[in-house]
Amino acid sequence: HASAGTWRSSRSSSRAGTSWFFAAAKALLPASRPSNSKVLKAMFDGETACQGERTLTSLTGRTIPIVWRCSLPTDPARYTRLHFYAFDISEYQENINRLQVMRAEMARAGRIALVGQLAASITHEISQPLSATRTSIEAAARWLDRDGPDIAEAMASVRDARRWARDATDICHRLRGFMTHTPVQARLLSAAEVVASAIYLISPEARARAIEVETSVDEGLRVLVDRLQLQQVLGNLLLNGIHAIEATSDARARKLTVHVEPEGDASLLFKV
Repeated sequence: HASAGTWRSSRSSSRAGTSWFFAAAKALLPASRPSNSKVLKAMFDGETACQGERTLTSLTGRTIPIVWRCSLPTDPARYTRLHFYAFDISEYQENINRLQVMRAEMARAGRIALVGQLAASITHEISQPLSATRTSIEAAARWLDRDGPDIAEAMASVRDARRWARDATDICHRLRGFMTHTPVQARLLSAAEVVASAIYLISPEARARAIEVETSVDEGLRVLVDRLQLQQVLGNLLLNGIHAIEATSDARARKLTVHVEPEGDASLLFKV
């Protein structure tokens, strides 16, 4: 009787332990529709194994990225029990994140270097609308300071000042956006728009050297790309072109051309 009682107690304890385990598993690693879909697809496709990525929560509340793998039996009767194996990839994920940060830093350094080369031209580009704004405001003050104030002329000067100030602000916003610390964000963009933004960046340098910049881009062409990265590459190529023109004594027209055309079914070719 004592032995039987002991056996019943052990069995009850085992059931309690099993119940606790599944309750904890449900809380720490809840069902995942994407993971379940992968398993079902692999079963229907007759594969012998499948794997995927997800996260689980530890007993201390820490979120852990894992890769799970499951072996699929060939005998349907053995589907009563499947074994899943989980591998902690926290260190791998941290290395990937660090690598992405380093790449972003390198890209930003490249953009700052490009702006550094164009610093004198960009400063001149910003100083122009600022000087025009000051001139317009002084003109408005003179129109108002007369014995018979000319309100219409003063308002016209104020409107001019507002337009020039807006131009200076737009230039600053473009430069700040170009040098910001932002992650790579590939999006479907208009190729013509990206080319125009790159030309905008180097246009002061081109004008200072009397170099004409032409574009040949179909307005319908679109490209999946990070805007800043492509803008940076085109800006460097255009700047190289400006330096090449400056270094030659060729009397032909001083002209840079940016041409974009489809290359195959899935790529665009940018030519400077």
